Amino acid sequence: MNEIDNNRRLEWNKVAMALPSRGEELQNATEAFADTVFVDTLKARQNQIIYGRRGTGKTHILKRLEEEYIFKFDEYRVVPIFVNGSKLKIQANIIAETPQAIALSLYIEFVKTLVGNLHDFINSQLDASILDKFFTGSQTQTAQKAQTIARELYDLLVIGEVRFLPAGEASDEVQTLNETAAKVSSGMDFNLSDPRSLGWKINLSAKRNREAKKSGVTFRKIKGQVILPFSQVAIKIQELLTLLDGSSLVVLFDEWSDIDQRLDTQPYLADMIKRTLSSITQMHVKLACIPIRTLLATPITPDNLIPIGYEEGDDISADVDLDSIVCLQNDLGQFLPFFMILLKKHMGMTLEWVKSMEMPEFEKFVCNEVFEEPDVFSELCQASAGVPRDFLQLFRNAISMQVRLGAANLSLLHIRAAAAKLHESKRHSFEPESSELSILDNIYRSIVAKQKTYLFLLKENHSRNPAIQMLWTERLIHKMPALYYDSNTHIRYIYYLVDYGECVDLLSSEAAKLGSEKGEKMADSIPDFSSFGWLGSVISGLAKTGLPLLMECVEQIQTLQDEPAGNLVPDPKNIIVEDSIFEVRG
Repeated sequence: MNEIDNNRRLEWNKVAMALPSRGEELQNATEAFADTVFVDTLKARQNQIIYGRRGTGKTHILKRLEEEYIFKFDEYRVVPIFVNGSKLKIQANIIAETPQAIALSLYIEFVKTLVGNLHDFINSQLDASILDKFFTGSQTQTAQKAQTIARELYDLLVIGEVRFLPAGEASDEVQTLNETAAKVSSGMDFNLSDPRSLGWKINLSAKRNREAKKSGVTFRKIKGQVILPFSQVAIKIQELLTLLDGSSLVVLFDEWSDIDQRLDTQPYLADMIKRTLSSITQMHVKLACIPIRTLLATPITPDNLIPIGYEEGDDISADVDLDSIVCLQNDLGQFLPFFMILLKKHMGMTLEWVKSMEMPEFEKFVCNEVFEEPDVFSELCQASAGVPRDFLQLFRNAISMQVRLGAANLSLLHIRAAAAKLHESKRHSFEPESSELSILDNIYRSIVAKQKTYLFLLKENHSRNPAIQMLWTERLIHKMPALYYDSNTHIRYIYYLVDYGECVDLLSSEAAKLGSEKGEKMADSIPDFSSFGWLGSVISGLAKTGLPLLMECVEQIQTLQDEPAGNLVPDPKNIIVEDSIFEVRG
């Protein structure tokens, strides 16, 4: 290796060991984003859900969409408002522990965030050149009016105190939010889901009063108190959008599932947001949710025929499932080259020479100079189970190990050690003697180790078992886009894939059996991955000659996918999880 190549590798290793793996850590979401069809899907002007486990890219895709709407505002005329559910929960002043009261506190913080971000967008993110496109000549006053309204609303909500208007805006009664929450907690019935029943008590100075009159903000005087009703906030947001050339507004709500540990809070917050949005034309919400940790509407019962919240299918559409990429279901033509593109995008953010490379040149560099051989890159893709965060974390940890050991290239040893470490950290999400880990360990011993396969089959009802759902959510197992129907018993089964890190010891022992005496390199004794299921047999051997071979592998997967259910290897009857495993107690 010449000096230039050596310096390039040193640069590469340094950047790789500092790669961010979370979307919120990226300074430029667009530059690091490997495009998928989902970006265009989310541009639909309707309420949408983005489902996906942690690490599948929910935050990244929302940030990518936000940046496009900001940079191309004159084309889309969409104002993006990014809201983080985790931060909302921290910032909210939780006044009582009932679901309705928690939702109300979250909603108040949501309104402040919404108005504050809209204020920042108008005053900061829209530069003069964009404003001039809309507000030229005599219309400059219109732009100033928009900025005044946005600033006034933001200032009022920062200094105000929330009040409850139990009889509507014309009421002469005013209660603080704390008083209302106390009555709700004691069982009194209040319509907390209607923003029109809320107001913001404010103290207007002479200067603020002049600014308020200038911006046209309307107040109510109740018992001598100046009240800004939330319904008026919605009206002013609508006016702002009208002033911005009739723009629409989209709320990009990240970490929805983190707003409260109790699912029963979520429908109330969803209902408040739904009612607010319904009064503003061309305003939509995109919610990033973890599947089993999300409840957007109360269930329909004989006593509750009209659900509270967003009804999936009617009020909001589940148009994006990022786990479908994990399972090769969405677009097979993107999956195998996806991680090569992802790696180039992330490394290219810091290394200009990587950014300037053509894709075939970059792939050749990765397969020939970074990895010991192309199969090792294939192993990294397989070990990630298609989860972008896991891929980046595995790559970063494997590089760190390679540098620490003084190795010239990434080898199978580094990938497997990194996978085992990551898998162990996932297991730490559970108690050591938990029923979840007991079930997983039993599946491993009875099927994975015995049949030497990553795959196992679960009855549909077992796939809904809370332990299985938790193992899937924490990425210790992965759901596959394939079913098996037993024509004898007429039972349907779902294919699952055990996490690669769970199998490292098994892979190593199988490799040792194939090797000769000690001292032989591990890479010289790789087991035949066809014995470890169809995913391994297809992905191993990836990228020996570049992108054309990647597409050749895609064709192999498509051939397998087109076969009738039940033709996957190994024999499905040998990998069915017995009912007795679910009788395990933690």
